[in-house]
Amino acid sequence: MNEIKLYHGENIPLELHKVRVVQKLHLLPIERRLEALYEGDFNTFRLNTKDVFLDMLTDSGTTVREIEAMAVGLDETLDETMISQSPRFIAYLVSALDVHGVPMIKPAGVLGAHVDAMQVCDHIPQKLIAKFREDFGDSL
Repeated sequence: MNEIKLYHGENIPLELHKVRVVQKLHLLPIERRLEALYEGDFNTFRLNTKDVFLDMLTDSGTTVREIEAMAVGLDETLDETMISQSPRFIAYLVSALDVHGVPMIKPAGVLGAHVDAMQVCDHIPQKLIAKFREDFGDSL
C-alpha cells in the first residue's frame, strides 16, 4: 500500500478505492474579515483569495453565462430607450387586458400592470377574505 506525506511530515496510507485531500484551513479573525470587506467596498469580487474562507461566490455555481445575463440586465436598466419603453408597454398591456375583459387597476402604473383583485374574486365572500386576513395577515 502506498503512503502520502502530509505537509507536517505525517505519513498516511493511500487506499486505492478512495482518496482524501487534507488541507489546513485558516479562518481569519472577524476584525480582519470586516477590514477586507471595507477595503473591497463590500464587493466580493474585490476580495483577495487569502481573505476568503469559503468561496461561495464562485463555488455556488455562478457561471459566466449568469454573470453575462446580469451584465445585460444592468446595461438595459441604464439604457434610456429601454427605460422609456417600459411605461408604454405597461400601458399597452393594461389596455389589451381590459379590452379582453380582465379587470385592471387604471390608470396603468409605471412599475407594472395590476389586476383588480376585488373584481376578479368577487365570488369570494368578503367575510372569508376578512377571516383570512385575520388568520394570516395582509403580508401574504
